[in-house]
Amino acid sequence: MKILYLAYSFPPVNIVAAQRALFQARYMAEAGAEVTVICAEQTRKRDDPSLLEYLKNTPRLTVYRISPWGSSSQADGVSEGFKPSAKGWLWVFRTYLLVRKLFRQQSFDLVFTTFGPKYPHFAGRLIHERYKLPWVAEYRDPWHGSHHKGDRDSAWSIGFERWLMQPVSLLVTVSIGFQKTLEQVHGLNRAYAVVYNGFDPEVYDSVVSTALARKGSDTLRLILAGTVYPFQQEGLFLLLQAIKGRSDVVFEYYGSSVSLVQKLVIDAGAESACSVSGQVTHAQIVERLLQADAAVLPISSAFVGQLPVKFYDYLAARKPVLMLKGYGTEIAGLMQKTQSGSNAENVQEVVDWLDSVQSGRVSYSFQGIDRFTRKSQAQELLFHLEKVVRERY
Repeated sequence: MKILYLAYSFPPVNIVAAQRALFQARYMAEAGAEVTVICAEQTRKRDDPSLLEYLKNTPRLTVYRISPWGSSSQADGVSEGFKPSAKGWLWVFRTYLLVRKLFRQQSFDLVFTTFGPKYPHFAGRLIHERYKLPWVAEYRDPWHGSHHKGDRDSAWSIGFERWLMQPVSLLVTVSIGFQKTLEQVHGLNRAYAVVYNGFDPEVYDSVVSTALARKGSDTLRLILAGTVYPFQQEGLFLLLQAIKGRSDVVFEYYGSSVSLVQKLVIDAGAESACSVSGQVTHAQIVERLLQADAAVLPISSAFVGQLPVKFYDYLAARKPVLMLKGYGTEIAGLMQKTQSGSNAENVQEVVDWLDSVQSGRVSYSFQGIDRFTRKSQAQELLFHLEKVVRERY
């Protein structure tokens, strides 16, 4: 099967969208598909060249990096490529020109586009119309109805999304909650598939324990890595209030939301128990996660479909998860199925959980987490893509 894979974000950019695209492309190629990726570097200054190591020696995988201001570059997944501006519309145009050139030399069975941002979907519509390829589109975040933003969506904007995505054969998303959001926009008569995010076992090559074994330890080390969105503030603030004044708990944060987290720490008066750092490399996050005793996951019960990718890294490292304000969410159900952590809705519940962990009265089994490996999720995606092609022809 020959897949034309359009993803605006791709390593060395170190963001969630880029990592999902990387591992999907890699493992579909290792499973036998021929995968051609067209992507663009972003100007977020979040490059992490170590991520490119996961692409080395991957068969049947070709990566083209498009710069809106320069020429396109072909790479084998190792080249650093260009550093273009994030002018997405020009990227769409230049992607279309590259695809025209590629079609003179080879053929494809399907075009796959992943969101966000929106640009790959626009390119996917153009390619579908021109070459009559089956089109599968993935939503990593909802185009509309997302709690990441507070602005209201206009009827015109929703109508335009419906029109743009009308030719799609299959809509893929990362959670059941997001599928329900898509159904509100695109209707119940469309084909949908849920392909969860996941973790890569080879990243966590250290020996990890499936139990806490905290008895006799002086300090409990908690970790949170990644972006903290405004709707997660309430949950994180519960933790900071609970550890205020405690000398037996240390909370470490790594990510791009330094100013937001620092403000919460100061407002809670928990400076002595907290360490707040900016974004570090993926390899460094893995190292710090393996050294921690437990992981923190602030959510919001209002965002039922929220499934942060960091949860899967917590599973891989076998770190018990303290979820905050997540009652009734989809991720609460996954935590229960995998026996990987507990939820707390108020300060006292946080304190009780911390004391239970510190004393060694609680442990978790992490059962069935193999379902959430990047490889298994990529193979599931490939299954759906192959089914679309079979039904089309």
